[in-house]
Amino acid sequence: MTESTFTIISGKRAPLEARRGLEQLLDAYPPMTRFDAKLCLTELVTNVIEHAGIPSGAPIEVLVRGDDGAWLRLDVRYAGSGFVPGANQSRSGTEKGRGLALVDAVSDSWGTASDEGHVWVELRVGSWERDARKPASMGGARTRLSA
Repeated sequence: MTESTFTIISGKRAPLEARRGLEQLLDAYPPMTRFDAKLCLTELVTNVIEHAGIPSGAPIEVLVRGDDGAWLRLDVRYAGSGFVPGANQSRSGTEKGRGLALVDAVSDSWGTASDEGHVWVELRVGSWERDARKPASMGGARTRLSA
């Protein structure tokens, strides 16, 4: 098992800095897993910044754990009260509120501790593949690969 931690600072650039920090740690993973992991981390960090009530400039810790390319887990920890998923769901005609739906669509599992500053996501490597005929942004399906 591998484990790495890095810290970013809350603010407008935090999602970008989280992606950059993660990119350096994912060389051993297939491209689709790297894409999904960066997407999930971006959305989790964005939700922490927008909904957890942490001030700009506060540290956000990202813990990355993996097991020989079989799975990947990302934990985001921060000094805050947490947030309740779904409290600000997408409304028709708006661009906001879809992040956790994306996380749910591409991950195997994810969660949050609403009473503490902690959100996480888990991805199984190679257990899913997108329908190659249609990009995910246009509803491309994800199907489980047979063992």
